[in-house]
Amino acid sequence: MRNKIIPIFIPHEGCPHDCSFCNQKKISGSVKVPGEEEIQNTIQMYVDSNDESSKFTIAYYGGSFTAIEEEKQMALLQLAKTNMENGKIHGIRVSTRPDYLNEENVRLLKSYSVEHVEIGIQSTDPVVLSLANRHYDLDGIKEAVQNLKKSEINWGFQIMVGLPGDNRRKLLKTTFDLIHLKPSTLRIYPCLVIKDTQLEQFYYEGSYKPLPLQEAVDLVKIPFIAFTEKEIPIIRTGLHASKSLGESGNVIAGPNHPSFGEIVVSSIIFDMICGYLDAQEFSGNITIGCSLKMRSKVSGNKNFVLCKLKDRYGVDILIQSDDSLENMISIKSIHGDVKLSLGNYYKETVKEYESEYNISR
Repeated sequence: MRNKIIPIFIPHEGCPHDCSFCNQKKISGSVKVPGEEEIQNTIQMYVDSNDESSKFTIAYYGGSFTAIEEEKQMALLQLAKTNMENGKIHGIRVSTRPDYLNEENVRLLKSYSVEHVEIGIQSTDPVVLSLANRHYDLDGIKEAVQNLKKSEINWGFQIMVGLPGDNRRKLLKTTFDLIHLKPSTLRIYPCLVIKDTQLEQFYYEGSYKPLPLQEAVDLVKIPFIAFTEKEIPIIRTGLHASKSLGESGNVIAGPNHPSFGEIVVSSIIFDMICGYLDAQEFSGNITIGCSLKMRSKVSGNKNFVLCKLKDRYGVDILIQSDDSLENMISIKSIHGDVKLSLGNYYKETVKEYESEYNISR
């Protein structure tokens, strides 16, 4: 049975901070906080559309949930818990900041059967956090995780690549800092310049330059590969393309692409193939075999992987579906047939990241 999320966006509700990059109303598409009746109607809509092949988890996204006044938190959590007791939903999750996960905050969540908390970390570097107007540190993140662990509530992290003051070395540190805290999920967002944010002002002043798309993809590959190698699910790569976010002028600048997550995976596959071909005295055309579900990722968005391989090696490439290849691809040429494992590639790449990080410290 599949688990589906019922997302309830609560823009800026409870958040006393204005992070430099954030305008939740533009990102989520929500302008006002939904009332309890509206939330109940949303839950019922999901339940009525179910074909009994799914179960549902309600997720309060958007604002810093645990910073909401306690009475409002209790009302929203009680609504969710009542629906769980009635069998309409099967889980409750919220998103918040690490500096609003003290013991009292977590006890309240536990009393209403919250099972998972997504923590907006963004970075563990103090300079990056300060420039983003996020006033906590790695010790505060560790304390929040420890409080959740003691209450037996799962946690996931959200990180952002390309914030002011960030760089590859700091991203490597953030990646390994957070892997050691053993989250159950991860979301990775490239930093975008959203309308009506402080970052928009920095951009027009010339003090902030957003990442180009390819550079953002190359950086996002670091946490994507490292967390995947540790079998920590990446549940989102890139912002969700809400109607509001897509409206003209809301994204001022930055690496925004509707297929950002798939481009990241395809770029990893491209790197793996090149790593093999570069080590050969290669000539002649090749056939790449992969499972049907991997085919679009191997070819890449608008066939960019195939085009780049052709340009780099001057060869024609054919893709064949082979469902016996799970998390592997095969390369056939006049030189023979080889199978490449994504899992092995991740392990070797993480070793390289660890070496790079240790050298740069």
